[in-house]
Amino acid sequence: MKTTFITVRAVRLIAKKVLVVLVIAICCVGSFMLMAIAANAQDARNATSMAALKEKTAKLGAPKIQGKEAIDAKSAPALYFGSTKMNNNFTVVDEVAKGGGPGTAPHCSSRPATNTSALRLAC
Repeated sequence: MKTTFITVRAVRLIAKKVLVVLVIAICCVGSFMLMAIAANAQDARNATSMAALKEKTAKLGAPKIQGKEAIDAKSAPALYFGSTKMNNNFTVVDEVAKGGGPGTAPHCSSRPATNTSALRLAC
């Protein structure tokens, strides 16, 4: 009787561990799939706006990094397109946003901010 009780307890413990591992595995796979779906939707939605942004900056001139500038209390390289300095310059981004392409988000209260490290969208 005592051997049977220990065996049943051991089987239940193993079953619980297997269940926990399965749940964790399913959650990991599901989260990776959701991230991939969101990334693809984002790419499709922003393709038109990104093309317009590249077109407008190409008209300004060749890109170059020259010197440094303080942005949000940090030092960042100064980004130029031709002779136009892009650090804290939102005119090109605002023009693309006014175009109302599928990549623009009219519900955002803040406009996109550009710096040399990333294009950030604050909504």
